[in-house]
Amino acid sequence: MRKRCNEIKEFLSEYLDNELDAAVRAEFDAHMGNCEPCRRFLDSTRKTVSLYSNLEYDDIPMELKDRLKSFLAQLPKPKP
Repeated sequence: MRKRCNEIKEFLSEYLDNELDAAVRAEFDAHMGNCEPCRRFLDSTRKTVSLYSNLEYDDIPMELKDRLKSFLAQLPKPKP
């Protein structure tokens, strides 16, 4: 089941943006119906997106902006 959960997380962004085709979305929904940890992860992600979608970039202190940029620069680059 762990491998399945990791696969589901790969599609999370597309799921939240309603960009999955019907078959993949149905499979995703079926997994969510049977996996409490993934449902909690999805709920947490939705709350995070909601919180940050209402945040204005200008409201963030410069020190935090710099730390965030530094952190993001250190993340591995996605594979094409």
